[in-house]
Amino acid sequence: MCEEVKLLLAWKDKLATGPWGEWCYRPGNLPYVKYSQTVENFIREVELFVYDQPQLNLENYQLILSQAQVDVETVTELSNLSSQVLLAALVRIIKREEFSEGYILRFLQNRLIVDILVELAQKLSSTTEKKYMFCQVEFIPDAPLYTYLCDDETIKEGDEVVVPVGPAEEMHIVKVKKIIYATAANAPYPFERCKKVIEKLETRSDLASVEKDIFTVTSQSVDALDTLIGTFRLKKDDRPLAIECLEACFSKTNENQRGTLIVKAARPDVYLTDPEVYLCLDNTPKVQMLEKITQSLGGIGNEWQKIELRSVNDLEMQLEEEAELAKVELKFASSHDVSAIWIDYFITADGITVYFSEWEKNNE
Repeated sequence: MCEEVKLLLAWKDKLATGPWGEWCYRPGNLPYVKYSQTVENFIREVELFVYDQPQLNLENYQLILSQAQVDVETVTELSNLSSQVLLAALVRIIKREEFSEGYILRFLQNRLIVDILVELAQKLSSTTEKKYMFCQVEFIPDAPLYTYLCDDETIKEGDEVVVPVGPAEEMHIVKVKKIIYATAANAPYPFERCKKVIEKLETRSDLASVEKDIFTVTSQSVDALDTLIGTFRLKKDDRPLAIECLEACFSKTNENQRGTLIVKAARPDVYLTDPEVYLCLDNTPKVQMLEKITQSLGGIGNEWQKIELRSVNDLEMQLEEEAELAKVELKFASSHDVSAIWIDYFITADGITVYFSEWEKNNE
């Protein structure tokens, strides 16, 4: 590959973040995209590169892509494409703008242009130069991906990880959509600005399997707690929030089966009484287990569907949705900060009752 390609690859850092351009509207005219000066300069650089490198035959980009059976509209895996095919895909995107307004903007927003430049840079990098692991994560479905350095090579696509966000380093749980290995010089995002993945999140703690055997467990930070009566989650500002189960204790008598959970946010600076924090109960009980339990308690096996939700002590509970619905969101209010909550639930022949109360600090 010619040395001139390296000059073209310098644009990957410049294009890693926007703004790239914006749609403009004029009365009586079709809308058009006004690109940023950076993008305009990049377009001219690509066109000049094609002209100055005739040996690469990039003017026949359509033929190159056709022979490689590559469609830029649907391509997702770039690592198995040759450098010439990657360059042809880049040229095709630039040329297509003449016939489809906003075409380049589309592939800047979905990161294909930057991904092509990153892949080209990886192919040019020395095999002896140190490569780092990068996780590209998704905060919102179908939104642009964000890049983080990662030291844990057990992390794979689809895992949930905890990452720092913003100047305050606020922790968020996000999903890993792509793993990239690259040198510092060829990182998918400017290396010196990359933050690190804090840890991999074990996606959930399944307590339902131990409830029927009746004993006490302590759980680590997870994103959800699966129990016989449903899944407990925490969220803040409509984002998932890691939950820490300090204790889970289960007992059984001739009249009921009891589950007790002590939970709090995994982040020490978050209280359950924060205005943006909700405790969510995804009411999808383990049907077959509950039927056996209610039958053993003298019930007919389906009364568990009648779930009552109650609060005790000085903690007020506001139901954002009706208890009969599949998901219930609970908002807590108190005269002081509450870091942890005590959840008691009783499975009886008559149904399920769930109690929520403040867990006193001195109980720790």
